Amino acid sequence: MPTTLTRILCTAGLTLMLGWSPAYATIIRYQATNLTDVGTGDLWEYQYQVSNRAFLSGQGFDILFDLGDGDLETSPTSPGVDWDILTIQPDPGLPDDGRYDALALFDDPELSVFFTVQFLWHGSGTPGSQRFKIYDSRFQPIETIETGVTIPFGATVPEPGTLALTVLGWLALARRRRA
Repeated sequence: MPTTLTRILCTAGLTLMLGWSPAYATIIRYQATNLTDVGTGDLWEYQYQVSNRAFLSGQGFDILFDLGDGDLETSPTSPGVDWDILTIQPDPGLPDDGRYDALALFDDPELSVFFTVQFLWHGSGTPGSQRFKIYDSRFQPIETIETGVTIPFGATVPEPGTLALTVLGWLALARRRRA
């Protein structure tokens, strides 16, 4: 007969497995290229590719540029007619991060294209990954569906259920020891 503690641990394990196992989590990969500098700025270009997500019209993604790290180009070109692209500069007066925003104009927009943004890097070293969020603007207020971090091309994507499997293994061992 399972004890109350075993039931609690099993429930927690299942909750973690369901909550921490984003089997269909969005992946945004990037390639950073150091361009010829302009004036006093260190000019960089990021190319992004989004995968593992189907967007509907009115859904989109924001890639966040931390306050103080860089100034985004003001008018990036759209990768196609399926997307409306916008950049918003970081604003130290608020303070608010900058963002590269892509809004799907149609259901199932083209995702094999690269999304590109150039920016002047103000940070130290080289720029790296950024935070992103997937949103749905069909609701008011706008609903955040998912958050994550961009990963460089060539980097491995961690298995989504690793933590859940580890927790379930611990639960099985704990139960076995009690028996």
